[in-house]
Amino acid sequence: MNVLITGSNGFVGKSLTDYLHINNKQFKCFGWLRSFGQLNQENFTLQFGDHVKIDKLVHLACNSKVMESWDLPYDYYIKNTELTLDALEFCKQHTSDMIYISSYMYGNADKLPISEEAQVKVNNPYAFSKLTSENLCKFYADNHHIKTVIVRPFNIYGPGQSAHFIIPKIGLMFKDLSNHEINLQNLNTRRDFIYIDDLNESLEKILTGEFEFEVFNIGSGYSVSVKEIIDEFSNISGMHKNVISPEIYRKNEIMDVVADITKAKKLLNWSPKISLRQGLELVYNSL
Repeated sequence: MNVLITGSNGFVGKSLTDYLHINNKQFKCFGWLRSFGQLNQENFTLQFGDHVKIDKLVHLACNSKVMESWDLPYDYYIKNTELTLDALEFCKQHTSDMIYISSYMYGNADKLPISEEAQVKVNNPYAFSKLTSENLCKFYADNHHIKTVIVRPFNIYGPGQSAHFIIPKIGLMFKDLSNHEINLQNLNTRRDFIYIDDLNESLEKILTGEFEFEVFNIGSGYSVSVKEIIDEFSNISGMHKNVISPEIYRKNEIMDVVADITKAKKLLNWSPKISLRQGLELVYNSL
């Protein structure tokens, strides 16, 4: 089975490629980088030849920084949508299945845990670009009969993630022996964190399955606060550092999220295996 992964040099894309190479030999992965130009048949043939038939496409390529999206709306509203449209057109030409990696889409949810049926409430330009892309996927599934799965991961983490994300940021603060303080904007926001290999396993099960159109939440099923992450890293590192926080919150901040993963457990026979403590240890040891 030939799988094309857009954004294959990113955190999730590289990890997924490595995971499939190690764990499932039935997949041959082709990575698509932005340096190759627009994803179309001509550029694809130049890179891989005209004999390759892509069975499934995992679309990850996008601009993905929430705060940056407020300052660079064109890079999010337009470019992210164009990248998804290119991927869908490629699927149409190749009769390939589409696996679209979306994001958390529920804003300040009315109740926890949050199922796939909950109201979508996007509250930043990045999430809005993801919603537009999801709508494109549904349109192409309905009108061009592209088999499609939309994956809504909650907060992904793991070794190799950029330090502008909260878990590696805190881990690096504990690794810095010259600094005796942990200084963060707030300690009380809570998130549902999913370890990268648990996400990869869910994607593997989606790739080996057959779905006409589905949406899956992928998370751990519970939330932890920033303070709890600090405490875990303190225990892992054996160090105590003074914690300073002015309790500043981002625009449209969401205080708590918990994924309802019942659907993924039932239809994918999947559930997360890596506990937060195990995941944080793996991250800490990789820094």
